Amino acid sequence: MKRVILILAVVLTAALMFGDGCPVPAATPTDSSTEFVSFNPGPAIAQTDLFFTVLPQIAVNLPSTWDYGELCIEHPEEFNDQAFYINIKKNCPITIDAVVSFWVYKDDNWQALPYVSPSQSATEITEIPDISQYFGLLLIGRESHIWTGTQWIDGTFYPMTESLPYWYGLNCYDTFYFKLNFSYSYVACRDWCLNFIAANYKATVLFTITGELDP
Repeated sequence: MKRVILILAVVLTAALMFGDGCPVPAATPTDSSTEFVSFNPGPAIAQTDLFFTVLPQIAVNLPSTWDYGELCIEHPEEFNDQAFYINIKKNCPITIDAVVSFWVYKDDNWQALPYVSPSQSATEITEIPDISQYFGLLLIGRESHIWTGTQWIDGTFYPMTESLPYWYGLNCYDTFYFKLNFSYSYVACRDWCLNFIAANYKATVLFTITGELDP
């Protein structure tokens, strides 16, 4: 027993002599002075400032797919009268940007446009052109949401007509509505038969929402 107590005493002494001090990582002091600059007979008063930054945080909710139905290039009004949305919660100003890419379902898979088929048959479609130049992505509205203390409720809808990128400074929860707008002046004698091949298409919208510190 005495040997155990002696070993514990040696270990404790070594820890006190060679220990690394407080095990909690220290913040970085901007003033490295070690001078004691005051000595008071009464209560000592000392003050320091701890500077820190709350990082921009963004939460996004976006349905993964949307069914836009059919597009008639002669009468695209019904197609253009549709919108999709993205929900964004943020504690910082944000910039919303997006890139749209178009795909066609061909040869049992989604193919990026323009697409050239490996088929060499003169009776089959061998090339489908890129149609991205005839579409535009517009931000058409924002709906605010209000926190009641227990839940979020819908607020006010604000109509908009904005192209991207778009900067937004309020810190809260909003729903942003977008429209994939098709614009083409259809004339029967033009080259629409070469530009708009009848097929199944999809448009992939890749959003980038960048937060920044409050200016």
